[in-house]
Amino acid sequence: MTQFAQEMSVFLDSVSSNKFLAGNTRWLLPIGAAGACLALYVVTLQPGLLGGDSAEAQVVPYVLGIFHYTGYPLYALLGNLWIHLVSIDSVAYRMNLLSAVTSALGIGGTVWIGRQLSGKWLGGLIAGALLACSSLYWEWATRAGVRSLNGTFVIAIFAAALWWSDAVNRRAASGLQWFLIWFTVGLSQAHHLTTLLIAPILVLYVVSTRPALVRDGRAWLVAGLAVVPGLLLYLYLPIRSAAQPPYVFQQVDSLEHFLDLALARGQAELVGAVPLPDLIDRVGQLGEFLVSQFTLPGLVLAAAGVGWLLARRWREAVFLLLVALTLTGFTLTYDNEKLSVFYLIPVNFVLALGIGVALVQLARLVEGQGNSISLRLAGNVIALGVAGYLLRQTVPVGLALHPSSEPLLDAYRFELRQEMAARLTHPPNTNPKRAMVIGEWEHIAAFWYSQLVDGAWQGAEFHYPIDASLPEWVGQAWKEGRPVYVTRAIPDLGREYFLTMEGPLIRILREPEGTLPDKAVRFKRVFRAGIALEGFAPLSSTAQPGKPLPILLYWRARRLIDDDYRISVRLVNRAGETVAQADNTHPVLGAAPTSEWTRGAVVGDYYELLPGTALPPGAYSLAVLVYKQEADGTFRNLKTQDTGEELVRFFPLELVPIP
Repeated sequence: MTQFAQEMSVFLDSVSSNKFLAGNTRWLLPIGAAGACLALYVVTLQPGLLGGDSAEAQVVPYVLGIFHYTGYPLYALLGNLWIHLVSIDSVAYRMNLLSAVTSALGIGGTVWIGRQLSGKWLGGLIAGALLACSSLYWEWATRAGVRSLNGTFVIAIFAAALWWSDAVNRRAASGLQWFLIWFTVGLSQAHHLTTLLIAPILVLYVVSTRPALVRDGRAWLVAGLAVVPGLLLYLYLPIRSAAQPPYVFQQVDSLEHFLDLALARGQAELVGAVPLPDLIDRVGQLGEFLVSQFTLPGLVLAAAGVGWLLARRWREAVFLLLVALTLTGFTLTYDNEKLSVFYLIPVNFVLALGIGVALVQLARLVEGQGNSISLRLAGNVIALGVAGYLLRQTVPVGLALHPSSEPLLDAYRFELRQEMAARLTHPPNTNPKRAMVIGEWEHIAAFWYSQLVDGAWQGAEFHYPIDASLPEWVGQAWKEGRPVYVTRAIPDLGREYFLTMEGPLIRILREPEGTLPDKAVRFKRVFRAGIALEGFAPLSSTAQPGKPLPILLYWRARRLIDDDYRISVRLVNRAGETVAQADNTHPVLGAAPTSEWTRGAVVGDYYELLPGTALPPGAYSLAVLVYKQEADGTFRNLKTQDTGEELVRFFPLELVPIP
């Protein structure tokens, strides 16, 4: 046992020391860490189309279009190249994979930086692991978007500056290292302008490292020239806009329009616009968020690590602190509907570095109690043990973002993950050509992908958000003879329009629909209040555990209905036990109360059930229950007129294992 302990001590000490991986092979550890994280991100990668900004990031590079503010020319060009070089799976998947690759590169850089700051590879590995598994970093590593690459650019800028600074201290700095710093800054500006907030901090850092730079005009000329190639990428915006690509967030046909888009001038007024009471509330939200990323003990360790750096490497500590404080202040004061935590990815980087440095110092503190092999082993084991504890607390938070079963489409669909966007944008039973679809940004961006990449919804128009302009859009659609859909329910929609559902979309009708669609399966059960289940959409005869099961029912009001009834759709086993269910207060995602139905009108009504992953294979049935909540809070089930049933089974199916 003593010999084993000695061997482990020698191994751990060598891995965490400067002697390990000498020469060019010192890059193997960061590369290995990046590879391990890439594997983790690929396993948990979002499988395809997403919503909102991620959907836009999946379609714009494909068509070489123009993004929303600030245009992101580097991402558009890089994404297009990536899509054509990597020909696996769908375009959406490939763009998700690009985020995994860029995030893994950021982890490799973090490992190297952590080693430089702590003096041991152990510190770098701990920092890299904690950053990689923090839920914010992990989330954006598995979905398309500009966030992961922006975080990697911040890491790259600091790594380049640190490499140059350490070389200055050894009197071995080269012009290439100086050029690389500013070339990286220029590229980052062509991607995301928040790195512009870091530029003054970077200038302070390099000047404090080499004060003679204040009077070195030639060095600053080189820096300026190094930035230019990245900034020239902004020429993509007017050049590509002139070519009229299929997707253009804003035309760039004048200098004014170029500046509006590239500088996000319309968004500038949102910075610093948060009222003081809301700002105080956001500070509390920020604290809760950071605890979820690294735990409270982790934040204490991060503060201790940064404190140690202030005493030993104050320039780097000040750089990291100012970056963290600047982006935290920007996040707190940016007047979005909620705290835009994605701007905090570089803050997670700083905190992870602080924890790595602190744990290396803890190991050294234990080692310093004597010169024995056991103490050296104990120091490393304690540091790894604390890091393991932190990871054990934070990894489940990240894993929760990547559930084993797919989420269901709810009534509002405010976040589309997994396969939700694909189900929402799947063309309905009727022909969607020339349709008008009105939804939120989260939804409509996914429809653009469906149209421009998958070729669906040809000739359709898409508008967002669902606001006071809805009547105007609906009137325009009817005038042009377009079918009009909305992507989610809104209050009083059923009072103003005739509604039905075609797949997961709500269709707004000029006149009530009197007949079932041709593809509907007829199935008639009349409940005593005059509510008739007339049929359902064709369904597969099989379902899989953990996979959403879509259901489209067709109702008809046999007479005017005085009360509002609720609908419960259920999956029942042979014993009649409910194993999955979905309830709506009113049909049509809650938008069409039964008391407002028109006599004789057919109302399509969409649901999704999620069979549990633990359900055994076998025979099951779909069933429906119609019920009412009484004034005293109790529930009363309606019975059918002929048979007196309450729970009506209407379709048998087989639950089969996932292959």
